[in-house]
Amino acid sequence: SNIPGCYAIADDGTMYLFNYTYSDGGTIENIRLNSYNMDGSSTVIGEYDKPPVCMDMSEGLLYCAYSEAGYYSFCSLDIENHEKTELFRMEGYSVIKRIDVSENDIYVLGISDERVGLAGEYTDEFGIYSYGGEKLLKIDLSTGETTTSKVPFPITYSMYGGECVVYAADKDGYYFADFGNSGKKYHNIPQLYGFD
Repeated sequence: SNIPGCYAIADDGTMYLFNYTYSDGGTIENIRLNSYNMDGSSTVIGEYDKPPVCMDMSEGLLYCAYSEAGYYSFCSLDIENHEKTELFRMEGYSVIKRIDVSENDIYVLGISDERVGLAGEYTDEFGIYSYGGEKLLKIDLSTGETTTSKVPFPITYSMYGGECVVYAADKDGYYFADFGNSGKKYHNIPQLYGFD
């Protein structure tokens, strides 16, 4: 049976989803990109050699992060002509958890090798949350300039009105802030697991 992979949703509500199957030997095969429309119809866009670990869509292009040997490759994928273009590579990350494109920037949340094992400032009363080494970056797609968020212990983020809203924790608890870590807003909500 098909196993759903990562997905992205276009402005018109169309969902783009990679599906694949596992062979008897455990390798991923039959990798297909499908579109699912609001009317319930679906279309196979194309077949690919490997699925991305996460992706986003902006202005008709899919932006995908692919796990390679020792690095992550970030590519744009034109779904009309199936052209894949590598934009940049990132080393030093064991996991890429999320990407979002906003105008000419791509936001990346990953587990940084240099931050794994670093103790965060906060552990909740139930001992459920502990910092996992997350690092939030913004990469300018035209210049390649990388900016690291000033939020020291990000958990996740969401894009709202073109702005990056970060969900994080410090010694005082869980809070929301902007990418530059200004305007912290603390709350009494237990840890959020989904934040879109």
